[in-house]
Amino acid sequence: RLSNPHRVGYRPMLIRFFKNSSAQFLHHVPLRRAIIIPFVLQICATFGITAYLSWRNGQRAVLDVANQLRNEVTDRVTMHLDNFLEQPHLIAKIISKETRRDKLNFTDLQEAEYTLWQLLDIFNSVHATYIANEDGKFIYVKQNKDGSFNSRIVQQSPERSIYQLTPTGERQ
Repeated sequence: RLSNPHRVGYRPMLIRFFKNSSAQFLHHVPLRRAIIIPFVLQICATFGITAYLSWRNGQRAVLDVANQLRNEVTDRVTMHLDNFLEQPHLIAKIISKETRRDKLNFTDLQEAEYTLWQLLDIFNSVHATYIANEDGKFIYVKQNKDGSFNSRIVQQSPERSIYQLTPTGERQ
């Protein structure tokens, strides 16, 4: 015959077993251990939770710092790259304006050479610049790896003159 689970006083067998077992177990445990063990378990649980939360917050902090560093590096690289790529365009604009104003021409080759040298001296990321005309005349100023400057002038092709320039932009 099956017993009715809704009947008053019904205790499933498993619950009775654990209740009896735990009562017998607790009878044999000294009072000192019965008080100390839950306290130690509580301290261990608190320590474990605190360690886990600290570790998790540490990971978040490291990710935050890494993201900030990545953003800072990206911003600086972008700034330097923009500056580096903008300088040749500025030099081209200056040469174009000076040519239109007839300040940069092929009648005074040394003055044109000096103007190109000044542009290279001001814009240090550009190492060479030149102007040419439709007649084949050509003025080219270049900064060498050692910091010295050379000038090449073509007045009549294929003849060219090559000059070493002083640190002040004058021919040697």
